[in-house]
Amino acid sequence: MSKLNLLGLLPGYYGGGAEKVMLSYFKHNNNLLISFKLFVSDSSGPLKGSIKKNVIEFNYKKFFYSIPALLKAINKHQINILFSTFPNVSVIIILLKLFKLHNCKIVIRQPNEINKSLTGSFKYSLIKFLYTNIIHKSDLLIVTSRFMEDEIISLNKQIRNIELIRNPINIKQIRRSVSPIKSNKKFIRLIFVGRLVYQKGIDRILHIIRNIERLELLVLGDGKELSNLKWIVRKYSIENKVRFLGYVKKPYNLVAGSDYFVLPSRWEGLPNSVSVNIIFYYFSATRYICGDNTSSNSCCFNKTQWQTFPFTKQYCYMSFLPYFPNISHIS
Repeated sequence: MSKLNLLGLLPGYYGGGAEKVMLSYFKHNNNLLISFKLFVSDSSGPLKGSIKKNVIEFNYKKFFYSIPALLKAINKHQINILFSTFPNVSVIIILLKLFKLHNCKIVIRQPNEINKSLTGSFKYSLIKFLYTNIIHKSDLLIVTSRFMEDEIISLNKQIRNIELIRNPINIKQIRRSVSPIKSNKKFIRLIFVGRLVYQKGIDRILHIIRNIERLELLVLGDGKELSNLKWIVRKYSIENKVRFLGYVKKPYNLVAGSDYFVLPSRWEGLPNSVSVNIIFYYFSATRYICGDNTSSNSCCFNKTQWQTFPFTKQYCYMSFLPYFPNISHIS
């Protein structure tokens, strides 16, 4: 059997879960029949340098501008398969095939719920319209939760090749390197890990914790909402309760030493941070508080470790207190 040449597509080396999943596939590919190359339209970002070989990099600020370079790379490297994990990129490569500009097989990994993630602007609405109407033209669609599978099938009845594949996690490596960094016993520590963007809903938890004493929040990650979140922290005068630690390559020690891992997202697929941190269930007392509107809840396996909370402003902080078993000494 002849070797297949697969080209993974990334807009940039940003520190999100979708990028980490793509890089994980790349690093751990041991199929001798598949040669994996990576195409990155914008070579900046905190994950830059994660891959040293077989990388095609450019400095385009938008993936759309890299289309000529992409088509050239497809021909030069005799690519058989294109692999995308971002809806805007997925739409582009499907349209390029429909216009007969390439003849590659197309594998799409869908990172989020479609109805909630592709809304709020004309651009997102256009991507949603195109994505939901042409996604069946891909050769394989990968989803990470049953909720996502049901949703996309309801939006496009013509989909046939769809598979549920969880995010790839190197469990042994993570467990072997974890040494929990404990917090001050007088405080209950919450921790968030992820991109600081509107989707992740960090702003929804700040207005709650400002009214609870002896509670601290560690925020690990970077993104365009950082300045806005810092402004909210100053507005609520909770600088002593919230710490922004930036992007942390290996956050596992901090997570394992925290009391609660929080995920106040407005929407999700199956967050990579959740997939990783569930590992701590076996040797850590860390509990999880997750927004009640994410499809990540479909992977819950222990209701005493994992609890849901509607992170909306109509819920006052008093509704949040019962989530802490030892709340009597902090309220």
